Amino acid sequence: MRKGRDIIHLPVVHSATGKTVGRVTDLIVNTREGRVTGLLLAAEGESANRRIDWTQVIYDRDVIRTEAEPAPHDPASLEPKPHDRAGHDSASHESAGHALAMQEPAGHAPDDQAPLSNVPAAYDLVNHEPPTDDQVRHEQAPCEPAHEQASPGEPSPATPVLLCLSRCEGHPVRTQAGRPLGQVGDILFDPAQGQLTAVEVSDGLMQDLLTGRLQLPWPDVTEWRADTVIVADHWQDAWQRE
Repeated sequence: MRKGRDIIHLPVVHSATGKTVGRVTDLIVNTREGRVTGLLLAAEGESANRRIDWTQVIYDRDVIRTEAEPAPHDPASLEPKPHDRAGHDSASHESAGHALAMQEPAGHAPDDQAPLSNVPAAYDLVNHEPPTDDQVRHEQAPCEPAHEQASPGEPSPATPVLLCLSRCEGHPVRTQAGRPLGQVGDILFDPAQGQLTAVEVSDGLMQDLLTGRLQLPWPDVTEWRADTVIVADHWQDAWQRE
């Protein structure tokens, strides 16, 4: 088993040419399948990260070997998509966004338009019709999609599929009943297939030094939300399992 931090900063070398194509800056984790699916690389002289699939590399202790060429990385590919948010219709959301972008200024507002006091200012002068509730919410939070609160144990409305390990670190970990266990410190995985085997949980520096970090077996993880990891109430430290 390897930890995520064992992979960070390792050089990625092309097997045929011996050329170093970059160094690992982050791991891409599929939280739905529970496996490492790719690596982000920083190449000398390049400001943007590149990306390579885990299936295209071979882990060899102090080096990562590959016969593939890293591809440009699109950061948007790691953001939660509208269709990943349960209870929301991505098609209608996108249609509303296009409608807002295509509207043209109107010479006057129709008589049946809603009172200005009840309509966001951005719509007062440009809309032919009163805004819909979805449009109002879109204007109020253009960059932050609405996240509904989920009860413990219930599916999250904004569960991401892909996350960078660096963005997972520090996420609070709690049981389905709400008991806090600490924060995500790292992951453990099988380098052969990239399959996650455990989540390493930190409970503060002093506690880590005194008792060590918890290692929660991956099967005990019931949900990996956008900002929280939920584990079963009957979780068990991997060190205690035979």
